[in-house]
Amino acid sequence: MAPRRQNRKYDIVVLGATGFTGQLTAEHIASNLPTNIKWAIAGRSEAKLQAVVEDCQQFNADRAPPAIELADVGDYEALKALALKTKVLLSTVGPYCKYGEKVFKACAEAGTHYFDVTGESVWVGKMIEKYDAIAKDSGAIMIPQIGVESAPSDLTTWLLTEHVRDELDADTKEVTISIHKLKGAPSGGTLATVLGLFDVFSLSEIRAAFSPFALSPTPRIEKPERQSLPLAHALFGSHYNKYLGRLSSSLADSTDAAIVERTWGLLPEIPSRKAEYYGDKFVWKQYMRVDNIFQGFFVHWGLVWASVVLALLPPVRSLLKRLVTQPGGGPDREARTKELLEYRGVAVPDDDNTKQKAFVKARYDGSAYVLTAIFLAEAAATVLQDDVKLDGGVYTPACLGQTFIDRLDAAGFHFEVETLDE
Repeated sequence: MAPRRQNRKYDIVVLGATGFTGQLTAEHIASNLPTNIKWAIAGRSEAKLQAVVEDCQQFNADRAPPAIELADVGDYEALKALALKTKVLLSTVGPYCKYGEKVFKACAEAGTHYFDVTGESVWVGKMIEKYDAIAKDSGAIMIPQIGVESAPSDLTTWLLTEHVRDELDADTKEVTISIHKLKGAPSGGTLATVLGLFDVFSLSEIRAAFSPFALSPTPRIEKPERQSLPLAHALFGSHYNKYLGRLSSSLADSTDAAIVERTWGLLPEIPSRKAEYYGDKFVWKQYMRVDNIFQGFFVHWGLVWASVVLALLPPVRSLLKRLVTQPGGGPDREARTKELLEYRGVAVPDDDNTKQKAFVKARYDGSAYVLTAIFLAEAAATVLQDDVKLDGGVYTPACLGQTFIDRLDAAGFHFEVETLDE
């Protein structure tokens, strides 16, 4: 750990702890992380933060309660002072394209490890351009998009490629990920992010950020393409995969692809990760499993038309912002116990002499937002307690490697990987 972080007041600070995801993150830290970790919660309202402190004490009475730090995401000097007090900062204040840059900058300059749960890949691209070099100089390990978007896809892809390399002795040519099961409702923060993205970035900026391998630091030798859609999918909105079932379009496909493809480009540049490189021909695609061809048709074309309407009709966005769940709100505790999330995936080796494939299943029985809180808290524990062999810079969830996956598995997000024979 860099000497400049040794004598800081806190190990972890949760910024935005009074929000929906922030509260869940504080709960997981209170319930599960070692009691010798020094931590604080931060936000604008002392009264609301005190309520979170009292809530945390119900989960683990033996743990010292978190300290309270007052900070506004619009006040850069206050954020810089906060970043200098802690080794790790977890940012849960979104939409990040509106409220996230000053926090990101403060951590990059202060040498403070940083994690967030944005799904705004276009914003992440801007942060990489502006602050990656600064983070490398300060020693800050910075990992955006380490929530449900886009950690599950990134980690399952990494596991598949590791299995192909270790068990099938090959690079990976193709990975297909499916959101196999998703039961749950979006939070107000998620809806605000989706509805606000087009207010901040132009269509050309969004298109560029979502183009193949746009966030990869390593250029493609071949033309940077992704898997092409099967003809049946293009026409009817779904197709059948013998390993994953009937697949339709996924709202998170481009968002997750940006991070997975950045991992592809980062691995050969990291001295401790070069052996984990996926291969020169690697391509990736994500879908959502549906029950039948009719559901697939409505999911696919519903996403197409919703994207067109949100992009081109600002009055519709304004109306929806007033009607949907507001930021800070989300499913209650009872509803969250009935939710679940499962990913499945298949990897094809870059070896024409084998018909074998790698298969992965990753499942969490509970809320996707609780899982996001687990990602944040366990990522903090990973960089604090494990030797992740990373210098400063902007990384991806998979760059934390097997120790992070082991922590997630112990926390309830279970992974299974096996070889499939045709």
